[in-house]
Amino acid sequence: MKIIGIVVLTLIVIFLIYKYIQVSNIDKNSNLISTSKGIILDVRPNKAYESNHIKGAINISMNDIFEGAYKSLDKKQTYYIYCYLGLMSIKVSTFLKEKGFENIINCGPMSEVNKYINCVK
Repeated sequence: MKIIGIVVLTLIVIFLIYKYIQVSNIDKNSNLISTSKGIILDVRPNKAYESNHIKGAINISMNDIFEGAYKSLDKKQTYYIYCYLGLMSIKVSTFLKEKGFENIINCGPMSEVNKYINCVK
């Protein structure tokens, strides 16, 4: 019984930390997204992008980026990256930074980005 309580408490703490990181990341970068000359990058699968995406975003799926599509991107450009829940954007952001990209901003899940950018269908 004690172990279950510890596990539940640990999961709650992890969830709260994750949400704090996502919200503070968006808050800190929200003005940059709307005023910068950076590129909004949707890393979801193409069909998801076609059905609903952030206005002005380009789509390169996470899989395509990992398979080499990142090579066609300018490493000095600013990229604002988002996805479904925030996990793909974290993976892509980390990957691109490892590949030498200088200005990567992880915006997290699309549901959070929508608070700051109009979404189009």
